[in-house]
Amino acid sequence: GGDTPTPETPTPTDGTQTPGTPTEASPTPTFPDEPPTDTPTATSTPTNTPPGAATATLIPVTCPPGEPDIGLPDDVICSIGPGAGLVIDLDSTPINTHAGFDIVSYEMRSTANPGYILMDFTIIQVGRNHNGPWYTVFYWGDNILDANTSVGQAGYGAAGEANEQPIPMVVPVLYDGNGLTTGIAIDIDAVAPSGTYRYVRIIGLNATGSEVDAIQLLPDPASFTATPTPTYTFTPSPTYTYTPTPTFTYTPTATFTFTPTPTDTPVPQANLALGMSTTSPTVIEATNTDVSFAVSNLGPNDATNIVISAPLPAPVGYVTSSGDCGATYDTLNAIWNIPVISVSQTCNLTLTVQPPLGSAGQTPVFNGTAWASEPDPDPSNNVASTSFNIVSS
Repeated sequence: GGDTPTPETPTPTDGTQTPGTPTEASPTPTFPDEPPTDTPTATSTPTNTPPGAATATLIPVTCPPGEPDIGLPDDVICSIGPGAGLVIDLDSTPINTHAGFDIVSYEMRSTANPGYILMDFTIIQVGRNHNGPWYTVFYWGDNILDANTSVGQAGYGAAGEANEQPIPMVVPVLYDGNGLTTGIAIDIDAVAPSGTYRYVRIIGLNATGSEVDAIQLLPDPASFTATPTPTYTFTPSPTYTYTPTPTFTYTPTATFTFTPTPTDTPVPQANLALGMSTTSPTVIEATNTDVSFAVSNLGPNDATNIVISAPLPAPVGYVTSSGDCGATYDTLNAIWNIPVISVSQTCNLTLTVQPPLGSAGQTPVFNGTAWASEPDPDPSNNVASTSFNIVSS
């Protein structure tokens, strides 16, 4: 989510890490403001407590050699577990904030859902010194819209932020780097003081780990200077006069070059509306019942690659599923996949579930969230929920 950042005062609990073997913090650690090398590096020494972190000291991280990349992504990731923190030293190439997006953090693309990233609960911070203070510039998991990022400006996170939330790999929702459209573009000085930042810190908050492929610095658009078109002056050949032959003067024909004016291509949008219901408000334990989904496309364009997150709450178990519009239910990731929903079309889906014996007295709540490849102009109607009471047989 998008916090209004407050610099965090660090607790100097950093320790020295042997690669591959995390160690405990030394009693009197120090971090110089200027390390002796000029090569950007990623370190995983423990640092101070971030907002939302579960422990007072962050757990060290061991990344594959050269990961994460400083620049374009290479589809090789570093995984940051829950309560773990990774500090990236940009050294002689620090971030200098400017108008527009300043950096891009590249995520891992989903293998189960091609064309999507699964956005993990993650905190991204920047700092001028190795041990802080830190400014939070991206926080996925606090249910606050990150309006300073490309995903937030496309409407993702406005209706809540789920762990491993599918986000389509399309521009301008995500940034394209080296053919991998997996980047979250971040405008740092929209939420933090402008200036120079040498360090980036990434904190994992979920059990499955937060993945980062690369951190890329974006140039200032104002630093590009247009190269003027050269002007050529035609010098005619000398005129010779012959008597009695008349004199002829050659005048060259001017050449014009047409430069087309670029036009913006409108981005298609699709307003999805999701509704949910149950067959009955009460269900006898160890008997089947249906949970129904109705997803409609209110336009103005067709929706493609629709995903509906529909996890099963405890203690309910999956029995079967069915749906029209070519819908399929992925039991491993607990999501519906629908290829296309035309404008004004409604697709009806059904999950058949069963509460087990001994679950009487519980009230499981089913939550659903819908997305498509196209940005949604009104994400407030993308979410729905329903529930039933379990009674004894």
